[in-house]
Amino acid sequence: MQHLTSASRHIRMILLAGAAAAVLASPVAAQIETVTVTAEKRAEPLQDVPLSVSAISSQSLERSNINGIAELQQLSPSITFSDSANSRGQGLNIRGIGTQNFSDGVEPSVSTVVDGVVLGRQAMSIFDLVDIDQVEILRGPQGTLFGKNSSAGVLNIITKKPTADPAFMLGASYGSLNEVKLKGSANGAVTDNVDARLSGYFIRRDGTGTNYFDGGEANDDQQWALRGRVLYTPTSRLQVLVTADYEDINNTCCQFTPRSASPLYAAVIAPVVASPHNFDANYDSPTFLRQHSWGVSVQADYDLGDSSITSITAYRGFHDYDNNDDGDISPLPLVDVNNAVQDQSQFTQELRWQSTNDDPFQYTVGAYFFGQWLDSVTRQTGTLGQPFKMGSDVARSISTSSFSLFGQATYRVTDYFRLIGGLRWTTENLDAAFARTTVLGLNGPSGPNVGFQGQGILPRTPIKANDSNVSYKVGAQFDLAKDVMAYFTVTSGYKGAAVNLLNNLSAAQIASGDAVLKPETSTAYEVGLRSEFWDRRIVANVTGFWTKYDDFQAQSFDPTQLLFTLANAGALRTRGVEADVTVQPVAGLTLSGNAAYTEATFLNYVSNCYPGQTAAQGCVATPKPHQDLAGATLSNAPKFVFTLNADYDFPIEQFDKVGFVHLTYHHTSSVLYNSNQDPNAVQKAYGILNASIGLEPTDGSYTLSLYVKNLLDQRYASFISANGLFAGSYVQILPPDARRRIGVSLTANF
Repeated sequence: MQHLTSASRHIRMILLAGAAAAVLASPVAAQIETVTVTAEKRAEPLQDVPLSVSAISSQSLERSNINGIAELQQLSPSITFSDSANSRGQGLNIRGIGTQNFSDGVEPSVSTVVDGVVLGRQAMSIFDLVDIDQVEILRGPQGTLFGKNSSAGVLNIITKKPTADPAFMLGASYGSLNEVKLKGSANGAVTDNVDARLSGYFIRRDGTGTNYFDGGEANDDQQWALRGRVLYTPTSRLQVLVTADYEDINNTCCQFTPRSASPLYAAVIAPVVASPHNFDANYDSPTFLRQHSWGVSVQADYDLGDSSITSITAYRGFHDYDNNDDGDISPLPLVDVNNAVQDQSQFTQELRWQSTNDDPFQYTVGAYFFGQWLDSVTRQTGTLGQPFKMGSDVARSISTSSFSLFGQATYRVTDYFRLIGGLRWTTENLDAAFARTTVLGLNGPSGPNVGFQGQGILPRTPIKANDSNVSYKVGAQFDLAKDVMAYFTVTSGYKGAAVNLLNNLSAAQIASGDAVLKPETSTAYEVGLRSEFWDRRIVANVTGFWTKYDDFQAQSFDPTQLLFTLANAGALRTRGVEADVTVQPVAGLTLSGNAAYTEATFLNYVSNCYPGQTAAQGCVATPKPHQDLAGATLSNAPKFVFTLNADYDFPIEQFDKVGFVHLTYHHTSSVLYNSNQDPNAVQKAYGILNASIGLEPTDGSYTLSLYVKNLLDQRYASFISANGLFAGSYVQILPPDARRRIGVSLTANF
């Protein structure tokens, strides 16, 4: 009740800001700018697109001080970020659905696309959002145009293209936790038909807490990146855009901190005191992340007059070395090594032919190839009476190739009625290999058939999976009035077969075929209304959806064996309503609200019991502890989320300046962080209020701003889990934004 009262107070603050702005603003006619998206592989107004999509502008990202995809959920209520002890296990959920595991053999349910290039691994999308033109969030299955790994949706990131106009930008900010952020870009013509753009950033931030074992920082951050783009226009019909980028991350992410402790665990971790507000840790093993990502792409567009051809060729590489957490999360040397080295490369080729005229029949057809190669080695070791070590080394390799043909078309039956249809055929082959050697002895030489968690030696063993799929989309659009459009679609989604490559994989699982998970498929029904009123001073959109997923690929933790398990979770359903409203009552003032109500539940799924679960609470003891999760909520799928925004730009004529005020309030209902329904792994509802105020000359030569993130200093966890080695104890991840942070930013434009 107290939280609801607090939320109401924040809402009133935003409304009062709007009222004050209305009094002060000039009576110039206001009109909301048209938002253009590429959600259907072509540029078109968002209000004309028959699917649920939201667009976040570069200005919104900058004024909200959004630093990466983990913070996008503060601006879009339909997405949530799944945190983890390493970047390999992090990712996005859309409408409650995502990939929540760290097996190398499982691909994303939410596809991340940067400048038309699909990123094959979730960890490749962990970067800062600098020099971005727009971020588009496509909700629900997008299998027809975006392919197999978009069964839950797509995050489409579009960076700024080169232009002939000379422009230079330098920016710097300083904030809490000694956070320093530098960014810059240079743009202009090289020759008459060659334009170029170079951009980059550097970030350094102190840790959010202290590791009392050695006095070092916990969860600090340091990263930098460069991106270069060259646009070559040899003729009026042909454009060739070459993009190259490199990113480097070096930090101590992502240390768990004690949330609650049994008497034994409390004594072990002292002087750290476990609590939901605790940022500190006491580890004997270092936590670190060393990550590098790079790539090059070539996009060629040729105008045929009434149609165009687009080719996107790309190669990307990724390297990760991390010790993702001290396995026992204590100063005891029980499981003091838990690391991984991963190298991944991918090659993609997309070829599209699409109409560009105003004929009744509009089409997009194409072909797509995706090839991925991954090698990974992980090590887990612990103490079996000093000075001996025991544990396991696991080596994995994966080779994936996928080819698809696709097409989608819209036919205008009348001026007010259009039919939609699309198909995508996909075939893929996956070849993997798994090997485990055990470690026993000084300095970890190979040993006998024993190992950490009872794992034994497993010689290199091949695992194969092959599959094909046809995805479809059918629907209709209706223009109910001049500025009111309604649509209804039925869409299928597909996520390819997965391979269980977790450390505890057994020879019996491989021999029986249980190491290969079935493809994850989905069928979505969506109805939407897109409307504009009051001479486009009001834009109001609402969407209803109902989606069923079959053979959902789920990971859970078995506290009885201290092991992670990976299996198909039967069927689940996600349904709900999304609403987006933007109002511009007077020039300079923009008010907006976005809300999502989502019910994401298992329809049939048998999983592990949670720690301490009794028979009365649904735990069945034989043949091994398990529970029926039919009707239970998915992890990281809050039911109700909303965001309120207020932007006011006002002239300061006597100083030839323009001022601005930006407010964002983001509310999330309670969140469950483990699909086994552990009541101790629940984050209560919370709200985050962010604000910024700034000043810039009318010529835009610089922008000076002050910002506050989490103004109300709300503590919240982005992940909660049981500590399996200390019964009755729980650990958490508190993100940097789980405390009040203030800063100042200056950006100069030349």
